[in-house]
Amino acid sequence: MLKNKKWGQIIMVAVFVVAICMQFIWWFLFGLYVDIRNIDDQEAVLNIENRVMASKPMFSLFTYPEYFANYEKYFNDNYKFRTPLISINSKLDYFIFNRSTNEDVILGEEGWLFFRDTLADYEKEKLYTQEELDVILSNLLGVKEYMEEKGIEFIVYVAPNKNTIYGEYMPQGVNVTNEISRTEQAIDYVRKNSDITIIYPKEELMQVKEQYPELQLYFKLDSHWNYMGGYFGVKPVMETLGIPMPSIEEISYEAVNEPIFHWNGYDLANMLGLTGYLNQDTNYRLEGYSGEGVIYEGDASVSLEAFEGSMRTYCETGEPKKMYFARDSFGESMTPYLAKTFGEMYSISRYTVTQNSIEEEAPDVFLYEMSERYELAWINMHSWSK
Repeated sequence: MLKNKKWGQIIMVAVFVVAICMQFIWWFLFGLYVDIRNIDDQEAVLNIENRVMASKPMFSLFTYPEYFANYEKYFNDNYKFRTPLISINSKLDYFIFNRSTNEDVILGEEGWLFFRDTLADYEKEKLYTQEELDVILSNLLGVKEYMEEKGIEFIVYVAPNKNTIYGEYMPQGVNVTNEISRTEQAIDYVRKNSDITIIYPKEELMQVKEQYPELQLYFKLDSHWNYMGGYFGVKPVMETLGIPMPSIEEISYEAVNEPIFHWNGYDLANMLGLTGYLNQDTNYRLEGYSGEGVIYEGDASVSLEAFEGSMRTYCETGEPKKMYFARDSFGESMTPYLAKTFGEMYSISRYTVTQNSIEEEAPDVFLYEMSERYELAWINMHSWSK
């Protein structure tokens, strides 16, 4: 009996070892046919999860305490056939069970996807306390004072979440708890207690939806607005600055199936592991008010480095003014129209703004853009180191 038990344990261990090793054999035989690898790194598989995958850790006397935990993360992220297995599971969940495989993605109606980080804004939960409102106002007043000392016009811009404009496609059962969202609450408080210019084009975009129902302003499969949404989103900025902007009737446009960020595709579809399957969406190419006559030094739409860092544009026919554009990912859809309007624009990720760069660029206008799901309290001088 003991001998049979021993042999049983040996067989179990052997089966386990073979199962672990078979992935490498099958990968050697069929890996090229079932997965997409990075050209520069033959062991890297396609990243369909919209996050940074764990890299292989180095073992040394200094790293050994956390080496094994880090190696486990690396192994889990780079397991052979991981990508196709995730893709198969995602297809079953989405197409058969109508279920999201990623807790950060909400499945809406008629194929619309939403970013879960925007849910609290949509439900109008978690309003600011009076203390938090005072902090936001104080921070913004500090920035305005700094800009005024430099002779720079300061504009805060809040890009509405997708479900703020297209809430009718949110899934049933989502409850709205207050009359206003925390964004509306904070903006109203800032406007009542200061002369800070703060733009939140919710009403303008809702009017566009009603007036031009054939136009789609946000992607279904992505968390961002498209170039049509960016066009109408820029109009309130131009009105604030007193700069004329052509109406949609004065320019031509064409509907195309193209993401904003060519290096990232449709981000919410990616997060579901359905890249290549959920790949039909509506963007626009606008002729007559974007691109023509603009010189780009770096382009965030085609380069992750430019998006995370900085880019610069020049336009001879633009206003003889310089704009400093501190933006997040929503700012890319605004970029072609701002670049067409200003003689020079310096565009940088809002996470990397510094006082030195502001003073070196010496702009006429400082436009700080952020999407609605973020905290307005993030705009403060203390985070902009020298």
